[in-house]
Parts: sequence; C-alpha cells; structure tokens
Amino acid sequence: MSEEETADVVDKGVKRWSLVLMLLAMACIAVSIYAITDTLLGDAFKIGLDTATGIRILTRSDLSQQQFLIIILIVASSDLCLVGAMLQIVLLSRRFAKGELLTRGVVVCLQRFGWGLFAMGISEAALFPILNAYLVGQKLIDPMKDVTAAAIGSGMLTSMMAAVLVMVIAKIFRIGIRLREDADLTI
Repeated sequence: MSEEETADVVDKGVKRWSLVLMLLAMACIAVSIYAITDTLLGDAFKIGLDTATGIRILTRSDLSQQQFLIIILIVASSDLCLVGAMLQIVLLSRRFAKGELLTRGVVVCLQRFGWGLFAMGISEAALFPILNAYLVGQKLIDPMKDVTAAAIGSGMLTSMMAAVLVMVIAKIFRIGIRLREDADLTI
C-alpha cells in the first residue's frame, strides 16, 4: 500500500471514529439535559438523605419554589459541567472529521474538555457538603451523617484523574505542535 493509500485509510478511520465520538457526546448531552428538565418539570422529585436522626426523604411538596430551584441547581451542577465538557467533544470531533489532528484548535478543545471534567469533579465533591449546609440552614433536615464519605464516594476522583490525564495529553500535543512549527521554520 502506498503512503497516499495509507493516509486515506487513516483519514477514513479517524472520520468514522470521530463521528462515533460526536454521537456519544450528543447522547450524553441529551441524557443530561433530559435528567435536569425531568427533575425540574416532573412530579416525581424525591431526595433521600441519611441524617443523624435517620433517613429523611424530601419531596416537592416539602419545599418552597425557591428551595426547590436552589436544590435543583446544586444537584444539577455536575450535569451542567458534563454538558460543557461534552460540547467540547462535539467540537473536537468536528475538527477531527475535517482532518485537523495536531492543531492549536484541537489542543484548546482538549484543554476545555479537561477543565470541564475538573469542574465536574469539584462539583461532585462539593455536592453533598453544599446540599447539607443549605438544607440544614433551611431547617429542612438534621445534619447528614457522613458528608465527607458521600463527597469522596461520588466519583469525583475519577473525574479529576481523567481531567489531569487530558490536560497532560493536551500539553504533549501543544509541545508537538510547537516542535513541528519550529521544524517547518528551519526547512
């Protein structure tokens, strides 16, 4: 196989996989938006928390409109971060489909995706402490039993590790682009 045929096969493979990547990112966005809107507009809202005096279940009828919206904002924050990160994946896959592989635009999308994952990790870690503080402050629950365990067990470490990995890859790409540009200038 000639170099041109090999490049054509690679380009087709990249285009196919970038389409799959875009579809998965769009599905993730759709699911996240559905979850948020279903919680906002649906009538089956329930939140159960393990408090010092036992399990406390709050329903929509236990809350004022303002309390309900604040709770939704707190709980949906990680979904909103995920939507932002997935939008970067959509942009990234569009760049790949156009044949962009090692460009500054690709690196910027990777970095934004990494920051989205990082924000999602922070949001997941802060979810239970913030929710606990708000609900206790509103006198809706007694303090939660183990807020720290709930925060750490939420998946935030996975998001943070993925964010750091993406940032390292983006940095490597940025160095590669700079080396390629330097090599082009010396020729």
